[in-house]
Amino acid sequence: MASLGGYNTAINVVIAALMALIGLLFFICLLRESTLLRMAASGGAFWLIIMFMLTFADYFHPFELKSEARLADGLDGTVRRFLHCIYSEGVIRV
Repeated sequence: MASLGGYNTAINVVIAALMALIGLLFFICLLRESTLLRMAASGGAFWLIIMFMLTFADYFHPFELKSEARLADGLDGTVRRFLHCIYSEGVIRV
């Protein structure tokens, strides 16, 4: 089996898409169906492509979390401001 390097996945996806297209057109007889049914199938395929694009966009660009130290500092600062606000308003008497 020949190694295609980085193109291996792309070629596999193209082959899978062609096989799905052949299955839809010939085995499900989509060529002989009404225009409305063909448009509905095309719309479903288009929506599936959009969903894959959004999934891969999220996968390749994940949200970067802040470091734990920065989160702890931010939380301590928030708690400190909250407690200062409570003490300065006289809600809690020491």
